[in-house]
Amino acid sequence: MKTIAAMELLIQELLQNAPGGYSQECLANALELMTNERERAVQTIRETIYHFNGDQGRKSAYIEYLQTEICKVSDRYVGRLPNPMDNNPAHSLISRLLQALNDVYLYLKENYASAFNDQLKVPLALKQAFATENQKMAATIIRALTASGEDKALMKLIGDYLNVLSKPAYRPVQNSRELNYLTTFVTALYQLVNNYTGPELRTRLFLDLIRLNFNYFPLICYYTKAMQTDYDQVEFYQDELVKVAGKIRDLRSVPVYKGNGYENGTSSLSAILAQALEEEEIMLKKHLRIQSRITYKKWENRLFSPYFLRVSATVEQVVYFFRVLIEIGFFTGMKKVTYFDYIAKHIETDHQQIFSTGYVKNRYNNPKKLTSDKVKSYFLKAVQWINEHPPMD
Repeated sequence: MKTIAAMELLIQELLQNAPGGYSQECLANALELMTNERERAVQTIRETIYHFNGDQGRKSAYIEYLQTEICKVSDRYVGRLPNPMDNNPAHSLISRLLQALNDVYLYLKENYASAFNDQLKVPLALKQAFATENQKMAATIIRALTASGEDKALMKLIGDYLNVLSKPAYRPVQNSRELNYLTTFVTALYQLVNNYTGPELRTRLFLDLIRLNFNYFPLICYYTKAMQTDYDQVEFYQDELVKVAGKIRDLRSVPVYKGNGYENGTSSLSAILAQALEEEEIMLKKHLRIQSRITYKKWENRLFSPYFLRVSATVEQVVYFFRVLIEIGFFTGMKKVTYFDYIAKHIETDHQQIFSTGYVKNRYNNPKKLTSDKVKSYFLKAVQWINEHPPMD
């Protein structure tokens, strides 16, 4: 059980025996001793676990003890690390110790995964080692996302997480599970930006965030806000409902890596966003019902019958006529669906007396050249009449 303690005793001895510094040869020998001690530590661990004869309880307790001891010693010496600019041999010796402790820690994690406790605190030196590599990849990721035209607010929150080891913005990495997830996340995004660019990169980024289950609270807030419908800008609630249903279907079809996530034990990012969209779906249905009560009046229950304007034009021509007036700003302040409903409820033609709002909408969105020419001729006749009948001053 003295494996890690032996490494600390060695570093203490090496530091004490050279108060005036080391020659290059002596320093190289000292560093070699530290490397050899790391190898002895690994061998001792291997032999000790072998003698447990498969006892999982003793094995787990031993691995957890080693994890705890490595973290204590490592964190103690991180604080004693001299400035590298001072040319102090103690910097090289302590750096080698920290590297050796990191190596032993990773050996335990990779070779005894079933007994390794990923909820225990991770050594500070190990986080610093990962931070150096992560920063290089993070810079590449942010440059690529910027070039793709990605939203700045999204880039900031992703950038904050990519650099969490060096600059904790939301919540610092504490244990091995969180460090594993961060490493997987950075690697996945790094591969993504090296394989895709432009709009396709933005689409793939969203899919990867879902697959990686990045249920990171700032990201959840960003996407749920983006998914909120601006009801004043919705022309057709039915069309918007179809879009939302499609988004829910697409979200649920993206495979999520099992057992993986920023927040384990909570809802996945996919489930959270799907629920947010379902709430939007409920609100859209309420707006649709309200609109129906306002526009689709039960005239047979009223004292007066609805009024109608009878025109000689076809439905298509009437709809295109309204479209021109809407586009040039003659009609203002109402949604298009209101005009569609008005046409359906209050206009009769010589050709057709009954038609639905949906029929009007379809004609509005798909005008024909013949219809356009006919409506144009009506406007030209109107201009001619105005010219021929000027008002009297």
